[in-house]
Amino acid sequence: MKEATPLPVVVESIDMKNAPDEVYAAIHMHNNLMRAERLPSDSAIKLAEWTAQYQHGPPFVDIHTWIVWSEDKTAVIARGEVIFVNMEENQHLGQMRIDVLPEYRCKGIGHHLLTCIIDTTKKESRRLLISNTYGRVPAG
Repeated sequence: MKEATPLPVVVESIDMKNAPDEVYAAIHMHNNLMRAERLPSDSAIKLAEWTAQYQHGPPFVDIHTWIVWSEDKTAVIARGEVIFVNMEENQHLGQMRIDVLPEYRCKGIGHHLLTCIIDTTKKESRRLLISNTYGRVPAG
């Protein structure tokens, strides 16, 4: 099997509480594509509903998000996210996700996003990350 050539990767940090509408729309499209792969029988989430989850989330939840745009800057091809809940319980914990579109997998993009997640986790003095995997998705 031939190894994939790594792509030059530019990772952009996004403030999900205050992102511009076009950024929300692009990330939302990516999210629905990834959701369709994981949960093919579930309906897509509407943009307004999805955006509201980020704009109006509880103040004790910190969400750090990074995206990678397509070369022509028209679509999000990958997203990484880590969530910290700032309460007395589980102050050591973060929940993370990395989603890369199938045609861009095995090109080093997930590694770049994981580096952002790990660096932020260390800065927040967290020491445990949890995530989910999906049997339907070849990459896990």
